[in-house]
Amino acid sequence: MSDKEQDTGLRALKRTTLVITAWAASYAVAMQILKHHATSAWVRGGAVALAVCGFLLWMAGTAKAIRRENEFTRQIHLVALACAMAVSVIFIFVCDLLQRAGFIDYVSLMTIFLVMTGAWLLAIMLASLYYR
Repeated sequence: MSDKEQDTGLRALKRTTLVITAWAASYAVAMQILKHHATSAWVRGGAVALAVCGFLLWMAGTAKAIRRENEFTRQIHLVALACAMAVSVIFIFVCDLLQRAGFIDYVSLMTIFLVMTGAWLLAIMLASLYYR
């Protein structure tokens, strides 16, 4: 492996780490602001905007990382996103029906988000195993 290929992989790892750290930091700061400054609508709105910008930065970084990959790896990510979308829709649909039937109470958005993220990560691993 040439130095240029290693450098590219190292740069991608650094970029990914930086983007994830920025997202986590923006979310943590926003949660602290919302916890301690809940009276001002401007401050709350700014905290929400900060967390959303951090999340959008993560999404853009992930999209850029996927676009830099070869066609085979892009296919793995496309299949993983399709599987994660299917799992997420089924989870939301089932939760909605269970709530309407009175079997469960409230399902928080954070639970739905965690299921979506977990399904995506699991789908990437399974698609990688399937296609390799």
